[in-house]
Amino acid sequence: MIVRVVLLLLFVVPRALVQGQGLVDTLITDTGLVVRHTHATGGPSTEEWTDLQGHYGRSTAYDRDGNVIFQHSTRTIGGHCTVVFTYHANGAVSSAMVDDAPEMGPQWYRSTTTFKEDGIRKGFHEEGNDISPKGERPRLRTLDDTPLPPPDSTANGDPLFVNEVYVLNDGSVPCLITIAPRGEATALPPRKFTLQPGENARVGHFLSVGEFRSPVDVIVVTGTVTQRNGKPSTVSVLMNRKQTKAPRQRAYYYQVAANGGRVGFGF
Repeated sequence: MIVRVVLLLLFVVPRALVQGQGLVDTLITDTGLVVRHTHATGGPSTEEWTDLQGHYGRSTAYDRDGNVIFQHSTRTIGGHCTVVFTYHANGAVSSAMVDDAPEMGPQWYRSTTTFKEDGIRKGFHEEGNDISPKGERPRLRTLDDTPLPPPDSTANGDPLFVNEVYVLNDGSVPCLITIAPRGEATALPPRKFTLQPGENARVGHFLSVGEFRSPVDVIVVTGTVTQRNGKPSTVSVLMNRKQTKAPRQRAYYYQVAANGGRVGFGF
């Protein structure tokens, strides 16, 4: 009888430790470490991936149907960028807290996004001392103010999806952004424009049939800055975040690296 009681206690305690977070799995893959929290129904609630070197990662949250409701890149070098999730009692994500700062300088950024138990976004708050010299919030410049079309369908009844593209200059100097079609793609027209430090530009949007389509498939984004000696230098401009704004509307965010190096991943 004593043995049976002890075994019962060992079974109950681990379940109590993960109450409010669902079950937690830690996986080691050929690309890195994955920490996965699950809904009470069994599907993934959050996944936190870190590369094999422990330098870069990506944190993602899902609703009960498996749709991405939050995603942000993370890093431990060149400063830090972390994401901390909290959870509802049913394992669904309750909040996602981002803390981002470069290795040197006064810049910092924090945000908190909150969610209902069904995955619907409930609130958002952000604060920080941004990259721009005067410390103001990133300025948004619209390069294409064409109204977003309402989600519709093709003549064959296939659903249309809206894909928006943004570029943020996270560096400390002006950057010339060049956008060129990838191959024969014609989703977005070629563009050249200069982004000031801390400036954010809405480049435009394009439609895709049947599902969302990453702009990485259809455009190439490059950045050029002028060095102190007056010579041009190419810097990394990578797509490191996406946000689903509506069932058929998604925004993709490119970022100019603060130090000219790697800043994220292409999705």
